[in-house]
Amino acid sequence: MCNPVSWVEIDGQILVLMGSDLITSRGCGLAKYCKAHEDLCGHGAVRWYYGTEADDGTVMPLVGGVNREVTDFSRPENFPPMIAEAIKTGGFRGVFPPPCGVLRDSLDIECQSRQDAINAEFQRRDALHAEFQPCWDALDAEIWDLVVCAENRNEAWK
Repeated sequence: MCNPVSWVEIDGQILVLMGSDLITSRGCGLAKYCKAHEDLCGHGAVRWYYGTEADDGTVMPLVGGVNREVTDFSRPENFPPMIAEAIKTGGFRGVFPPPCGVLRDSLDIECQSRQDAINAEFQRRDALHAEFQPCWDALDAEIWDLVVCAENRNEAWK
């Protein structure tokens, strides 16, 4: 599993996957390539998505550049400006769950509690991941809806 947010810097560009990228034909292929939803936010996924496609449809992942990632969401200054803005506007919806540290503390705690409850039920039932994916997706959507509303974000992210 990869940590959000991962990107590749190459020739002064920041290459990162947004939710809107996943609905393209290349993005649909990426979901098959990754095999696990959790890997969509990783460097390998970014490199595959921005790689070169051969005539037979195979993709040669992007080579070069520098892999970067940040896991500390406490301040937007930890990220390149375009990534911080994408977090604020929900641009990563569908790529990875809303990050802890962006919402006000009370909302962050409530959301974490709801995520923990789904996870506990998943563990208790020893259920298939696919069975719980709709629950995770619905909760992720609700939390991203909270994130995009500035008044719900902590002071650093307003």
